Amino acid sequence: MTARTAMSRRLYFLSTAAVLLTALVVYLAGNGSIGLWDRDEPRYAQASREMVQNSEWVMPTFLGEPRVNKPILIYWLQKLSMQYFGETVYAARFPSAVAMVGTLAMLAAVLPRIVGRRRAFWSVFVLATSAMVIASAKMCVTDAVLLLWITIAQLCVYSLWRGRGTAFQSWQVVVVLGAAVGLAMLTKGPVVLGIIGATIIALLVMQWITPGRSSKVLMTSDNEQRFLVVAGKWIAVLAIIAAVCLPWLSAIEQRQPGWLVRTISGEIIERGKSGMEGHHGWIGYYLTLIWATFFPWSLFLIAAVVHGFKRRTHPFTRFALAAIIGPYVMLEIYATKLPHYLLPAYPFLAFLVANVISLGRRKLISDLSDRPFVIAASIVAGAITILSLLLPIVPAMSDGESARHYFAMFALGSFIIGSVWYVVFKLSENRIVLASATMGIAMFLGVIILSVLYLPTTNFLRVSQRVAQILHNDGADERAKAGQVIMLEYKEPSLGFYQGGTIREQTHTDFLSITPPHRWPKWIVSETNVWSKQPEQIKQQFISIGRVRGLNVAEGRADVTVLRRLPTSEATIRIDGPISSD
Repeated sequence: MTARTAMSRRLYFLSTAAVLLTALVVYLAGNGSIGLWDRDEPRYAQASREMVQNSEWVMPTFLGEPRVNKPILIYWLQKLSMQYFGETVYAARFPSAVAMVGTLAMLAAVLPRIVGRRRAFWSVFVLATSAMVIASAKMCVTDAVLLLWITIAQLCVYSLWRGRGTAFQSWQVVVVLGAAVGLAMLTKGPVVLGIIGATIIALLVMQWITPGRSSKVLMTSDNEQRFLVVAGKWIAVLAIIAAVCLPWLSAIEQRQPGWLVRTISGEIIERGKSGMEGHHGWIGYYLTLIWATFFPWSLFLIAAVVHGFKRRTHPFTRFALAAIIGPYVMLEIYATKLPHYLLPAYPFLAFLVANVISLGRRKLISDLSDRPFVIAASIVAGAITILSLLLPIVPAMSDGESARHYFAMFALGSFIIGSVWYVVFKLSENRIVLASATMGIAMFLGVIILSVLYLPTTNFLRVSQRVAQILHNDGADERAKAGQVIMLEYKEPSLGFYQGGTIREQTHTDFLSITPPHRWPKWIVSETNVWSKQPEQIKQQFISIGRVRGLNVAEGRADVTVLRRLPTSEATIRIDGPISSD
């Protein structure tokens, strides 16, 4: 090894280590203070906490009801995290941050041998700083963990396709492939098989349309002996998948007979046929959203794909294109659509962007600095500038926001504006590396500003925490019996986590009218407009102990009233039976 090679390796190690460490800090920053987002996050967090409380390892529950529409691995990871860090939001999100950094570290270790250190570094950097990756790493859902297993599996498929190394090494790859696919299935079911299958089909097409392609067809051979070896490897993969998945599948089938059939029918087939839970999209859904989800690197997206296609004779570039195009086509056909479904393609998109950055640095292409591109980048920068100038309006939309919130939004807006125009200026000078470094660093710093200065204390996004605090102050915390506290038409799972897990959902607005008073709960959390429409004789049995207004991410504007039932002696009207709402 020459001194120059040793220096190059040392520099690569230090630079990638810095990216990984920074990514971990960013992915964890503010996670214990920022409220649970949407509906999936609190459901996973509360189900994992109930597994801790019930010493459960087989069947997760949410607010006492079985939650078995997803496999078990994410609950195991979050449960272990909670046992170490405590039953907190930070603990629930910790596995996602670690899994995403694990994906980056794995790419940093594997890619230098395939594409060289420089492209490997930029691949890791681009992936680490893209918007959807950061969001997935900071949320306690399956996406970050699933991405780790799918990326490992895809790289194993690439290794088997290339057929490099000794027979022993190829069998090692088989073992890793089987384990990765099995763990991916324990994380989110058979989606990994669809991703790999779509990649292989796309790769076959890429083989066919690539000039000067190898005559070798994917994982087949003209001689019988090689065919038997390949068949044996796939049988071994299936055996390892079964060894990983069957113990839990057998256990859950014993607890929930017919679970596997119901899950395949409802969670896979039905989702493919129709957009479940309102998650449907238009043709070109992912192509439209990727400009935001892959931000800021979507700026280089067209150039990356074009130059990737031009250089598809390079094996890994061809495979990367297949790992993007195959899953993309499959997911466009699949009826249920969500922005993060395309996340398994992002490591390979990151490589194509890294390839363009490397080519631009060496002045082999001028796409990123020529006049049309700089004009387009300036237009994008102008749009971002307008949006950034509007950021201080966000705290103004909510009551009770402090000067700190306005300062945070002003600081973030100013930082974004300065960063985007600096990037445009450096692109016009053909300083591709400096412009790219600025884009990634700006993403990290922007997330830190949001995670530390703004989101943890902004009131209008903390509806469930504020409602839970009212309940806790009145004694309706985790010590309250199940059923003593209900949500009336307020469909926010995060309240279940913050209240302590004994609250129950009640979606029927006439619940109190059709239920005998002796079965009424002691506390009610109701949408204010729903409560205002209750019969007067019911409303007189309760007293308001608080009201909260804000933004519910899943539903929009929220206006919630918290009520406590009056003792019989204080109630205005005595009620002995169900009430007619007429």
